[in-house]
Amino acid sequence: MKKIYILTAVCFISIAVFSQQNDFENSNNHFNENCRSLNQGLNCTKYSSSLDTLIVNMLNQINPDSMRQTIQSLQDFGTRFMLAPNRKEVANWIRDKYLSLGINNTVIDSFQTHSVYTLSNTVIDTVTWQYNVIATITGKDNPDKVYMTSGHYDSFTTDDPMTIAPGADDDASGVAAAIEIARIINAAGFEPNSTIKLAAFAAEELMYFSTESGASHYASNAVNTNENIVFYITNDMIACSESASDWKFQLLNHDSTAWVAKLGIYASNKFTSLTPVNIEQGNYGADDYPFYLVGIPALFFMENDFSPYYHTNNDLVEYCNMDYCAEVTKVTAAMLFHASETPAMVRNFFISNPGDGNTLIPRWIANTESDLAGYHIYCGEEPGIYDTIFTTTDTSFVITGLTYGVSYFIGVTPFNNDGNESMIVEKFDAPVVVAMDKGILIVCGSEGGIYNPTTEEIMLFYDSLCYNFEHQQINASGMEYLSLGTIGEYSTIFWHIDNYQFQNNTLFLSTDALRNFMDLGGHVLLTVFYPGKAIESIKNYPATYASGSFIYDCAHVASSENENNRWFSGAYPINGDYNPVYIDTLKIPAANHCIPFVEVMSPSPAGDIIYLYDTNFDTASIQGSYHGKVVGIENKSPYKNLVITSFPLFYLDYSQARTLVYKVLHDKFGETYFGIEDDQINAATISIYPNPAKTEFSIEIHAQDCQIKGLNIYSVEGKLIESRVGQLTDVEQKITIDISDLANGIYILQVISAENLFTNKLLKY
Repeated sequence: MKKIYILTAVCFISIAVFSQQNDFENSNNHFNENCRSLNQGLNCTKYSSSLDTLIVNMLNQINPDSMRQTIQSLQDFGTRFMLAPNRKEVANWIRDKYLSLGINNTVIDSFQTHSVYTLSNTVIDTVTWQYNVIATITGKDNPDKVYMTSGHYDSFTTDDPMTIAPGADDDASGVAAAIEIARIINAAGFEPNSTIKLAAFAAEELMYFSTESGASHYASNAVNTNENIVFYITNDMIACSESASDWKFQLLNHDSTAWVAKLGIYASNKFTSLTPVNIEQGNYGADDYPFYLVGIPALFFMENDFSPYYHTNNDLVEYCNMDYCAEVTKVTAAMLFHASETPAMVRNFFISNPGDGNTLIPRWIANTESDLAGYHIYCGEEPGIYDTIFTTTDTSFVITGLTYGVSYFIGVTPFNNDGNESMIVEKFDAPVVVAMDKGILIVCGSEGGIYNPTTEEIMLFYDSLCYNFEHQQINASGMEYLSLGTIGEYSTIFWHIDNYQFQNNTLFLSTDALRNFMDLGGHVLLTVFYPGKAIESIKNYPATYASGSFIYDCAHVASSENENNRWFSGAYPINGDYNPVYIDTLKIPAANHCIPFVEVMSPSPAGDIIYLYDTNFDTASIQGSYHGKVVGIENKSPYKNLVITSFPLFYLDYSQARTLVYKVLHDKFGETYFGIEDDQINAATISIYPNPAKTEFSIEIHAQDCQIKGLNIYSVEGKLIESRVGQLTDVEQKITIDISDLANGIYILQVISAENLFTNKLLKY
């Protein structure tokens, strides 16, 4: 294993489980069991006594002595370093071991990698053949559904790995786990419903110094061949525990693998003596990471007491705790057996809210198992506590007669002909009435921003952008989520995030409500930093989004990337439908008047590109390399109900930002504008002199054709500097504004008529 540093804040989690009910057809079964969810999304598992017995009987066959013999045999090679000449010999031994255990479909998968590594002050620059070993137990009912685990067999020491690198814990222990699972499957004559793959990967230790590792080679091939790997687990260093009891193991999971992690937590608590230490952070230097990068859910299992013999000549089997190693192996085995014998969890689960005040409709994508019997829908008023069960063979179910405003927790699970069910996927919603009669809701999604504007200044800026539209504002940065009941009063949601260091998940947790809102005819404008992080809560870029996610289905973004040291000066439209928008140089005085961390996107087939990235830096440089990439998308006609930009508007030239907002709200979304066009109050009716000015501005208003209600002067951050409110009755009126105490810079003049808002820049020097 490549060493990483793990966060010390961990979470110890346990799950209670229901016993299987005898009559699943009764829609009014009542439960007293207390089964709580692990956050919204994934709940408890239901299992039959026969499956429970099968798993226990299989796990009881895992033998620490058998695993010790495997580790000893691998250690006896002296070294398994990926550049050592015996690497093919090691792979052949592992293949023959699987074959001796009756796993006849065992193959060596060869690949080349280019490695550049400095060893004893000598640079090794070489291309080598490497050898993965793949053992396959084909599923009898669902052979195309694959569950996979592996360890890596190459080893390393910081001394002379070409000669000595015993690698007992790192990672003969992980290879031994996979081989032991093969042994007990063969001994029991177990035929899984779905395919189980047990692998030994090459070339992990020099992953950072090679063009390809065993895991990256396999993962990329799996994508190219459309192999359906439901989840992948790597066991890497699972044989060190300093205590004789109170055993823990680390379960590391990426942002997209929470559901697999919870299956691992369930399996460890149900079938072992281990306490799982759940860490929501993948291991970016190990075999799980290449799987994660191509979209395959992947977990990393590791000992909680890190081996003191890591990458030394003393990483020997005599220092391994084999009882502990066997216990960690049981977690992987239980997950494989449970998953192979149950249908996959439902995907793209969503509770549709028709807005009638008494109905909720759970929906999901159909499972494809050949032995699928149907789905159970669980409903209750507390998470994990259900008082009603429905059964269907469809992929949606109408639950009506519910109470207005009450939150209902709804879980769905498929079951097969044996009565085995998957983990329950749970969400909640409340029946509400949706009116959409209050215009626009402006949602502030972050605190502050670049050069430290206050949230109040930012909100005032957006308030002025929507002048003469019916609108209200809300600061959601301290809220957990916005419900359909909240947003359903409005016809458009305008959500902005202006601080690239935002920490909340409010937008991410509100996407189901926004999806419902759009289904009912609502419109959404998103102008946010980090759309991938804000909308889908991703942790790493580049990111690819799949059908079923809000960002793909509703915002029509297929992928995005966001690299450091790229600098955005503005965006230019791809056609004449939108106006150019550029940074206000007074708000962003440094960095060549550019802002960082503007994400670039690619549209899904249902999305139209509207804006491309511009920069003040040389486009041949790293800073300017995003020039011409997509930063704005709208969904294609006839449904123009969502527009997204990956740049916030607060830093843009005010008049350009206002024109963009008018275009979206009025022309695209059909919001009513209660003013007249800007060119009816213009330089012919307003004179400003001197401008620039040093001590005072004189503003002369010629109001023959319109009634002037007042004027405001704002800083570029949106702070109100001066206000003159009230009917100006004279046909011509001159107003003098003292600016001697103001800092040098640009200010915004607003002149308010009965019908419209006129804006102009004032320069104080």
